[in-house]
Amino acid sequence: MTKQEVLEKLYQFIEYLLKEKELREKLLKLKLHSNDLDVLKSRIREHDELIEEIEKNRKENILPMAEELAEFIGERHKQIVEEKAARGEEFTEEEYRNMMQKAVKEMSNDPKLKELIKKFSVTSLEV
Repeated sequence: MTKQEVLEKLYQFIEYLLKEKELREKLLKLKLHSNDLDVLKSRIREHDELIEEIEKNRKENILPMAEELAEFIGERHKQIVEEKAARGEEFTEEEYRNMMQKAVKEMSNDPKLKELIKKFSVTSLEV
């Protein structure tokens, strides 16, 4: 996977998380009390539908994407270690830390990623 492909996956992953956040906020705002039985039944149905949608998003989107990214990171790490070992070198903790810091710095400069993270950190409940 190229850096751009990884970024695209991260964009999509955050979009899935934002979708869950939006659904959870709807749940929090849902009033599950009423003197009208029909209104109450409707709200309970809406509650159940929101829960279903959250679970579906997790099962079909969030978890598979997290697994894919984790698998890529693990495979890439293994590849780097094996390449260094083939040259008779060791992959040190300091090299790993530097590599991670470089990746975080590169990603933190990405405008689209910054915007998505900003959306994720501000909830409609705070506004």
